[in-house]
Amino acid sequence: MLETVNLCAGYGKKQILHGVNIAFEYGKITAVTGPNASGKSTLLKAIMRLADIRSGSVMLDGKDAAAFSLPEFARRVSYLPQSRNVPDITVSRMVLHGRFPYLSYPRRYSKSDLSAVDEALEKMGLSDVAQQSLCNLSGGTRQKVYIATALVQDTQTVIMDEPAASLDISHTLQLMKLAGELAKSGKAVVVVLHDLPLALKYAHKIAVMDKGRIAAFGTPQEIVQSGCINKVFSVELKSAVCDGEVQYFCIEE
Repeated sequence: MLETVNLCAGYGKKQILHGVNIAFEYGKITAVTGPNASGKSTLLKAIMRLADIRSGSVMLDGKDAAAFSLPEFARRVSYLPQSRNVPDITVSRMVLHGRFPYLSYPRRYSKSDLSAVDEALEKMGLSDVAQQSLCNLSGGTRQKVYIATALVQDTQTVIMDEPAASLDISHTLQLMKLAGELAKSGKAVVVVLHDLPLALKYAHKIAVMDKGRIAAFGTPQEIVQSGCINKVFSVELKSAVCDGEVQYFCIEE
């Protein structure tokens, strides 16, 4: 299990996170949501050692994450950042980067590495563009390539910061279905989502962040009953039954 214990973190002199305690369990999707600048991305970056930890700790399977070397940690936790550079390389070469934690110097890819890439490309519907340059792809297709890069890393914990960005509705639903499959296989899936109805529909647990703190954490039902969404987002959460299933939507107060 990946967890944070009284985590305080930020950038330079600016502290963003204040005593964050949260656990991401294997076999479950945890959606992290909250208003802009609430600390969602900083939480993920602190876990991945990309933000300055002032106090507290990140724990992985009962061990302080700082005790792992970067390659060791990368073999256990994969991370899809919110934004990244677009290198002028082919799709397949980009996805191969996900295998870096398993390679020694000099890097030589094995048949199993190449096979893993082919599988990830097929899973994300990218086989037909495997030899195309990332620079020539649409934003949505490029995002699918980055997701494939995280998948091929084959970690027990998968962290994705706004993976639905640039994806249309159809591919967003496919993404959440994939997240469900990963969780069902025993992986911990952590995903930052701005789409509250999507989080309530697919996540097993939801963390609502506000001003660098966890305002609420629990199952979708617990989050709805807490009234936290109404308070933090200044919206009114409504529900309706469609085809026997509860659907949520938000309206301005």
